[in-house]
Amino acid sequence: PASRAARAAPRAAPRATPSMVATGEPLEDWLLSNNVEPNLQKALRGMFTACKEIAYKIRTASCNKMECFNDFGDEQLAIDLLADKLIFENLEASGVVATASSEEVPVEKPITTGGSYSVAFDPLDGSSIIPQNFAVGTIIAIFPPGPFSDRRGDDIIAAIVASYGPRTELFIAIPHGPNPRCLRFLLTANPPPPP
Repeated sequence: PASRAARAAPRAAPRATPSMVATGEPLEDWLLSNNVEPNLQKALRGMFTACKEIAYKIRTASCNKMECFNDFGDEQLAIDLLADKLIFENLEASGVVATASSEEVPVEKPITTGGSYSVAFDPLDGSSIIPQNFAVGTIIAIFPPGPFSDRRGDDIIAAIVASYGPRTELFIAIPHGPNPRCLRFLLTANPPPPP
């Protein structure tokens, strides 16, 4: 069942430019109309931008295996490392993330001194099944700044799950505050390749 916020959102015609929509409402409009804290808006925009770029790369990049393994012993694909790089770049560009850690780089990497958040993510869960054309995803948790060893699930400020398949969908949850919410956003056009 759709959430009350999702049911109330007006439907709009798809835009020609790449856009994320929640039942018709573009991400930018949703962030502003729901009074999402400005630094959290920056972090979320960075993550959504990274997910749009990852969606494009999944459709166009080679998925050949590399001769390397992450710290958990999982074999890494070139697309895993590319997705990881895109997310770290967008976290840095947001200017609001203090530290981040990923499945591919499982150490707390300093990003922005004095940043408002710490971000943990799996850049591309299920990447080994991309050649079979199954859906894969990105999982992101945004926490208050500080060491991850001190964090619990209920400390999450916001979470994003991206599903890359025939369509790219992103689900965002903001569990705290006066209006806890979870919405689905749909990529309505493929982004152009990065320069």
